[in-house]
Amino acid sequence: MLLFLKMPHVRSLHIMPCCYHKLALSDARGKASFVHFPLSAALKGALEAGAGAVNVHFNRPFLRLACQQTSARWRHTSALEHAIHGRQMFLRALAEGLRAENELLVRRKSKGRLTEALNFEDVQESYQLRLEETAAPLSWQSKHEQHFQEIMARFANGQGPRLAEALTCLQTAMQKLCENVVLFDRLCYLEEAAVAQGLSVRARYEQLLDEKLSPRCFVLVAEKLT
Repeated sequence: MLLFLKMPHVRSLHIMPCCYHKLALSDARGKASFVHFPLSAALKGALEAGAGAVNVHFNRPFLRLACQQTSARWRHTSALEHAIHGRQMFLRALAEGLRAENELLVRRKSKGRLTEALNFEDVQESYQLRLEETAAPLSWQSKHEQHFQEIMARFANGQGPRLAEALTCLQTAMQKLCENVVLFDRLCYLEEAAVAQGLSVRARYEQLLDEKLSPRCFVLVAEKLT
């Protein structure tokens, strides 16, 4: 966007932002704002004006929600695909719930079996356990399996995968709201930067792709008028 404004011979810009969750943090500890979000003085001012009155969290989970699949894509997924996705999400949550604080999970190439009932072997086949300090591989222990059985007892009869897919449905319902904040922050930033440089710019978003085909479907279109 800055190059577009600085180069006189470039008269128009088309850009489709994505991968919001990969934005770098300005604080390595993850407690500060992102390097490139918010960008606009408009959003920064709104946050400062509402400080204390509204508890707003523009963090990694927020940005992950912004780049989730859309509700239209979720609705047009088959029952079998929903079942498989819910199973995979619940398996991932299970593995996260089993590891200790000093342990890390690494996804294996194998995604485990797609049998109807989950078992501890699915966790072992899908995820490698590692020590956080050295990344040295660890073996799954009987304590992990015992904890697995305790969790599965709470989510019997396939409740876990169904709840995981219901959570995905909730995420897709929130996705558009989150992405709109990110998209319009960039549009406002472009307009503010143009004014600062004495340029007249017309900027808008257009839906370029069918959101059933691509979750990132909006393109920022900007044109220099002077």
